[in-house]
Amino acid sequence: MFDFKVNNFVSYFVVIPVMLLAFIFSLFFLYSLSLGYSYFLLVFFVFLIFISLFYKIEVSLFINYICSFISILIIIFAERSFIIEIFIVFEIAFSWFLLWLLNKYFIKEKVLLHRLDQAFAKIESKKSLLEQELVRKEKVLAVLKEKLSKYYSLSNTVKFFTDNLTEEEIQGFLIDVIKQFFVDSDIKIIEHKSVSENTNPFINLVKKQLTPLFLEDLTLDYRFSSSLYVKYGFKSLLLLPILRGENIYCFLEISHKNPRYYSQEDMRLALIITDIVSLSLTTEILIEKKKELIRIDGLTNIFNRRYFFELYTDEFKRSLRYKTPMSILMIDIDFFKKCNDQYGHLYGDEILKKVVGTIKKRLRDIDILGRYGGEEFVVIFPLGISAAYKKAEELRVAISEVTGITVSIGVAALKEDMNINMNEFLDMADKAMYKAKNLGRNQVICYS
Repeated sequence: MFDFKVNNFVSYFVVIPVMLLAFIFSLFFLYSLSLGYSYFLLVFFVFLIFISLFYKIEVSLFINYICSFISILIIIFAERSFIIEIFIVFEIAFSWFLLWLLNKYFIKEKVLLHRLDQAFAKIESKKSLLEQELVRKEKVLAVLKEKLSKYYSLSNTVKFFTDNLTEEEIQGFLIDVIKQFFVDSDIKIIEHKSVSENTNPFINLVKKQLTPLFLEDLTLDYRFSSSLYVKYGFKSLLLLPILRGENIYCFLEISHKNPRYYSQEDMRLALIITDIVSLSLTTEILIEKKKELIRIDGLTNIFNRRYFFELYTDEFKRSLRYKTPMSILMIDIDFFKKCNDQYGHLYGDEILKKVVGTIKKRLRDIDILGRYGGEEFVVIFPLGISAAYKKAEELRVAISEVTGITVSIGVAALKEDMNINMNEFLDMADKAMYKAKNLGRNQVICYS
């Protein structure tokens, strides 16, 4: 239905004035003919205008054809004056002119509407595409939020594992972290055992290939028997080794009873977590090695002077506080400089290693041995003076028998009535050692 009222503003200045003009002519024509057949033409003419404006121009053309045909028949067969016939012809011509004007206007309107329809269709198409893109973006955003949440948790995991943790704390926290990412899964930490001791075929395969294991469906994997599902109760499996240094520390097992429960992305996530844990465990080893390098003498593999003094300080304070016995042995290799000059420093280094090895074999875990200087060594005993002297004599004889090298040893014991500090107490043992050297070497002297 064509609605004239929604046409643009020009229609009010073109169509309506023409309509009114035609209606005035029709009224004049009606008056001059005193009704008759012109009344019939007037009705058709008004109906023509109405249909043209509110319906379709094609219907108006058909009606106008009929009206024009009847008017021509009246002119031919009816006996009317020449003036009346001229009026009839004029009315026919005017109606066709009006239809031509309306048709021209409506064609423009149709073209405009067609263009508007096309533009609207394009807008609708773009709107549909934008809605689809919006849905896709929302899905991507949801995935990104989920990943962001995971990687935020991973960043916290990294921060936690970079702290100094014990192995028990690392294992406990590892399970808590894995449960956040694999909520409905069964999670286990399996201790490392030798292949002969372990009957788990999955662990044996990981040990053999030294790579993680990813099973989508245990019942369809050619490497394993489908009956293993009954024994182990899972079809989907992520099994990853956790390293401590270059060795396998344990295994992380993530499993689910349903097949194809995990994706490659899940495997990558589990790998990231196990790599973080492996790095943390390896870092723990490196830290221990660093501490060891800081406190251990590189040549003799005993406590260096710096770390020995830290232990000596603690032992001295403890002995004074609890009034427990404490003795110090100062050991010096006789003629060591002459040995170095005659046989070279490499030979001298071997002598130092042999002497230290002999001493270490005859000490207890509670005794403290350290390198004091070049060829000087110091030992702390929780013993009194007589027991310390016996131990010193035992060491002197053993060193001479094993290495063929003699040593001079000075012994000092801490007594309750002494009012001395650490340096003075250590100096007592040093003076006793030099006294042993001055008295001919290869002997033990107690400070008195």
